[in-house]
Amino acid sequence: MNACDQEFIRSNVTAVIRSVGERTERLCRALLASQVPEGNIHRVCASPFTEALRRTFQVAVEAGRPWTFVVDADVLVRPGALRELLAQAVAAGDSLFEIEGRVLDKFLDSPREAGNHLYRTAFMPAALDLIPGPFEELRPETSVKGAMRARGYECRVLETVVGLHDFEQSYRDIYRKCFVQGKKHAGRVRTLVPLWEYLAADDADFTVALRAFNDGSSYAGSVAIDSDAGFMAACDDVLRELQVSEKHQLDAPGELDVLWSAACVLARIMRRNNRNYRIKDKRMGVLEDRIRDLENSTSFRLGWALLTPFRLIKDRRRA
Repeated sequence: MNACDQEFIRSNVTAVIRSVGERTERLCRALLASQVPEGNIHRVCASPFTEALRRTFQVAVEAGRPWTFVVDADVLVRPGALRELLAQAVAAGDSLFEIEGRVLDKFLDSPREAGNHLYRTAFMPAALDLIPGPFEELRPETSVKGAMRARGYECRVLETVVGLHDFEQSYRDIYRKCFVQGKKHAGRVRTLVPLWEYLAADDADFTVALRAFNDGSSYAGSVAIDSDAGFMAACDDVLRELQVSEKHQLDAPGELDVLWSAACVLARIMRRNNRNYRIKDKRMGVLEDRIRDLENSTSFRLGWALLTPFRLIKDRRRA
């Protein structure tokens, strides 16, 4: 039976959505359900993240299918992405534990690996014993994969772009994640700050991201990605100070249709592998060289194209 066949997926793949109530969870599930039978999809919502990771592995083992596709609810999986990952995983050697693709991230340089993992379920019981204690590791899942590698299991990152990451999230989620980036990816984000400042003129997501990153960079305490992390107590006050009102839920069918279209656009771009896509924006001419260099990156070119549907949503709100 071919790994790309729907019957193979039905019999062999469990999907787990890890959620902390992300604004895009409903669409994440809809996109996933177009590739995996609805009955094979499970939702895990637990805190701290180490507990969510533990519960994810337990759900997968209980479901008993050979492969488990884990997706964070802030990832919009493009059509056909699971089949591509699965074909690579099935063709890999017997020591493969995990394989993942890349995402186009709204905030970080990308394509990068984040928010998607295809696991061989048979090795999850061993991985359960390697999950660190709460708050011992800033990146618990990365820690588990590193420990599994040390025991001879293989983990791979593919060039395949799986979907979009962190588009259309709530301001609270943006603040939480970008605050943690102040500790987790400080050097990486500093090179992107000029781009964030430029985009903040038209997109409040970047206004919140900038404040969160600066707050995280100067924060003296330890941080965790969890939605109830201690530093989040100040988030509401920060949003008021920035004069930003929280976004409404993505409930309107029209909005979900637009977001779905964005994922489909991504699928078409990936199939064409159009590396020569150019942004046509006269304002780019007045930016400093560092931002102009960022413009030439694959992630920025593709991201700019994909931002068009999201701008349509904002235009509708203003109307």
